[in-house]
Amino acid sequence: MSRSNADSRLAAIGPVLARAICFGCGAGVVIGGVVGTIDWPVVGTFFGASVGAFVGAGAGIVDGLVLAGVARAGRSVWIARLASAVVSSGSAWIGASRANEFRSLQHVFGQVALVMVCLLLGAALGPMIAYGLEPISFGRGPTPRPLSHIVSRLLLWAAAIGAGLGAMAGLIIGIFAYLPTAPFAAIEGAVLGTMSAVMLTLLLGAAAVLPRLRMRR
Repeated sequence: MSRSNADSRLAAIGPVLARAICFGCGAGVVIGGVVGTIDWPVVGTFFGASVGAFVGAGAGIVDGLVLAGVARAGRSVWIARLASAVVSSGSAWIGASRANEFRSLQHVFGQVALVMVCLLLGAALGPMIAYGLEPISFGRGPTPRPLSHIVSRLLLWAAAIGAGLGAMAGLIIGIFAYLPTAPFAAIEGAVLGTMSAVMLTLLLGAAAVLPRLRMRR
């Protein structure tokens, strides 16, 4: 394989892989955070979202490689949906079967529910990952702000607010529990609050934005 062919193949795979990882990681944070919140709000939210981000990123890599091959073979929306649904649901089943620390996933019903959610989500996002998204911009005026700018600002504000509220709560609890360890409780609260706020922001953002996205024509 010549260098030019290798570069062109990487150039074709790169955007698909990037979209798949972003969608997978974001979905993993939200789904894992919801699962963790069911078990133990805030603390479980943090650990669930962390595990979900890791699993979602890994699933996104596999999904992106598969969908890049689908995109090179043609432009079939239903093949892209099927391929992404299989990868997403399979990754969810593997993750759910190994996540024994979450009580909600210790039952078959919880595992089946998680797999079905990921299957539907993969089927919905597959064509957009494989073939690209229609550009979306918000705001009025001659230069509306792009979606990426809005999302990054929202996540930064959510992380800052969550860290501040979590640090305050941890400090107050630490003062009443054991004063010498209050600063460590504040740090722990900031970390937990940050992840919880980011997860909630991603959930609300997905509910507001995803219905307005479509595959690039």
